[in-house]
Amino acid sequence: MQSTELLRARGVTLAYGRRTVLKNLNFTIERGDFLGVMGPNGTGKTTLLKTILGLLAPRSGTIEMLAADGTPPRLGYVPQRERRDPHFPLCALEVAVMGRFGKLGALRRPGRADFAVAHSCVERVGMDRFASRPYRELSGGQQQRVLIARALAGEPDALLLDEPTN
Repeated sequence: MQSTELLRARGVTLAYGRRTVLKNLNFTIERGDFLGVMGPNGTGKTTLLKTILGLLAPRSGTIEMLAADGTPPRLGYVPQRERRDPHFPLCALEVAVMGRFGKLGALRRPGRADFAVAHSCVERVGMDRFASRPYRELSGGQQQRVLIARALAGEPDALLLDEPTN
């Protein structure tokens, strides 16, 4: 029987320098689960997400990503804020297509099928009428929805949303 576990954390302690922000975390996330991590600012929520993504290493303990088919699960990530150059030239659909890059690999360019998947994701988040509008001209909330479409376009096994109510 195939495991439904997607992620397993055992004895995980997270820190910035000498400051411990989360200590001795133990949890499992199953496929299909919804998990919310709540708490005041500065208590380690973003640090936990970055550790799950592999951007930060835990001070101690392990986080295992468990794949059903022998490959690591694909993660979609929506940051709390995306910092962009004010002259950022891409339209909303092109930003969403960026979510396909993890599936394409380093040397392949997105094709028609990738744009179709991205457009479908833009529609799912209610931004299809803004698909050709420059990303920099969108409101903060509209930009956030485009970033969700970008995360969905990668066809992830799990979505990690940092400050999803922003």
